Amino acid sequence: MGFDSQKIVTNYARIKSFRQTERRLTKNCRFWESRAAHYKEVFRMCERVVSNGIGISLVLALETAVIKKIEVDGVPASSAPYRIMQDIEDCKRLGGMKKQMNDMIMQIHLMKEFLGCQNEAINTFMKLRLSGMTEDQIFKMCRAIERNGHTFNPHYTQSNLLWRYSSKGLYRT
Repeated sequence: MGFDSQKIVTNYARIKSFRQTERRLTKNCRFWESRAAHYKEVFRMCERVVSNGIGISLVLALETAVIKKIEVDGVPASSAPYRIMQDIEDCKRLGGMKKQMNDMIMQIHLMKEFLGCQNEAINTFMKLRLSGMTEDQIFKMCRAIERNGHTFNPHYTQSNLLWRYSSKGLYRT
């Protein structure tokens, strides 16, 4: 028939090799397409992170915190980022509670100081009453002393006994 059998066998072997290469490349292509789909999702997330102004240093800090949470605290990798967020919230809450506690301690201190002055005044008033003075006599004596520019206690002048009450409590002006 005029065909060269050697050429036919060589071409057939080449076609068979091309088909094997095509199957291998198709398989590799599917693998790389699945990886690309995964990285597309990661890339979208990276774009959101960057658009929020978060740089690589913060991402590396978060990664370090997650690794520490996993390795040191024994937290599962799937819940480590959420545990870190919970720790941050707890820290914020504790910071706010510490500020509230300091404010309350200051209010208690001021109340003690104020009530100490009141207690001293009541004790003095009771001593004067027990010594036989009437209320009118005590008030007349107080007015006379104040008219002369004197105070009962040099540490508690009118200027430093001004107290105010606000929504945060009693405080000195």
